Amino acid sequence: MQFILGHWGEFIPFYLDRLDEALPARLTRLDCTFREHLRHNVFITSSGMFSPAQLRYSVDTVGADRILYSADFPLIGNEGAAAFPTEAERSEEDRAKIAHGNAEELLGLS
Repeated sequence: MQFILGHWGEFIPFYLDRLDEALPARLTRLDCTFREHLRHNVFITSSGMFSPAQLRYSVDTVGADRILYSADFPLIGNEGAAAFPTEAERSEEDRAKIAHGNAEELLGLS
């Protein structure tokens, strides 16, 4: 089963070190760390938060294969929405995955 979390994973990726420390396998009885479960079972979206720093951190933490581009309209305007995935400081392959490729694969659209 796959899950999608908005707003850069609701900031869970920023707490992975703490979660892995607080929830070791001996307590959770899981076969891997919280971080590993997140990397295999969760996609995160930008949700209209067009921050290059958060994108870099998220790619470093969960990988470009787990990030879905999204806006947050009508809650937040779409200014910068079109430019963000195409101008991100990532490889062309990563930009394509984030902009549309990951969503197409996850949703069976490719």
